[in-house]
Amino acid sequence: MWTSTDGRVWARLSDAQLAIFAGASVSLITGGPRGLIAFGFDDANTDIHRAWYSPDGMTWSAAPQFAAAFLDGCPDSVASVGYTFVAMGGGACKQLYAGFPAPTQ
Repeated sequence: MWTSTDGRVWARLSDAQLAIFAGASVSLITGGPRGLIAFGFDDANTDIHRAWYSPDGMTWSAAPQFAAAFLDGCPDSVASVGYTFVAMGGGACKQLYAGFPAPTQ
C-alpha cells in the first residue's frame, strides 16, 4: 500500500504498518471525512471477508464489524457519503447493501 499527500510523490507503507494485512488481500478501499475503509478477503479462504479502518491511511486496524455485514455475500463496491460508508455486493454473490457510520476518533 502506498500513500501520497499530493498525488505526485508516493511512499510505500513500512512492513510494520502493513502487518495488519498479513494473510489477506485488499480488493476495495475508499476514504471519507473520518478516514478510510478497506475490504478484502482471507488468502487461505476467500469465503472469509476482512475489513480494515484507518483514520489517516498510515495506521490501520481490523474492522470486523464491517466485514460481518457480508457473511453471505461479496462486497464489490464501497463509497463514502458524508460520515457514512456505503458498501454493496453483487455479481455471483447475494445482493447486499450495508451502511456504516464512520468510527469517530
